[in-house]
Amino acid sequence: MKKAVILSLVLVLTFAFTGCKNDDDPSEEVKFSLIVNNNTQQSIDVYLKDDVTATSTFINQGTVVAGGSKTVANLVISVNYTVRAVAVGGDPEAGPFLLNQTFSSSNNSNITYNVD
Repeated sequence: MKKAVILSLVLVLTFAFTGCKNDDDPSEEVKFSLIVNNNTQQSIDVYLKDDVTATSTFINQGTVVAGGSKTVANLVISVNYTVRAVAVGGDPEAGPFLLNQTFSSSNNSNITYNVD
C-alpha cells in the first residue's frame, strides 16, 4: 500500500485505511483512486487481507459505495484523511464496502474519488 501520493505540485495526500475482509482470499480488495482536475491520477490498491491503518486532513465528508464516485470541489491543502472500509451489514466477508471519507485541502482543486 502506498502511504503518500503526490497528485500535483501543490497537493500531497497521506491516507488512512482500516478494514478487514476474508483472510483466505487475496483477490478481495478495494481500489481507491484520486483524480485531480489536471487529469493527473494516482491509485491506491487496498488489500483488505489484513487490517491496515495509516492516517491523513479534508473538510467535506461523504460515503462512496463500491463502484461509485464523488467529486469534491474547492478543497482548501494539508490533508487529514481517514478511510474506514467495512462490509455492508457488518459481515467482513460481505460486500460491497462502504468507505467513509473525510477530506481537507488548500488549493481549490476539484477531486473525484472512486471506489471500484
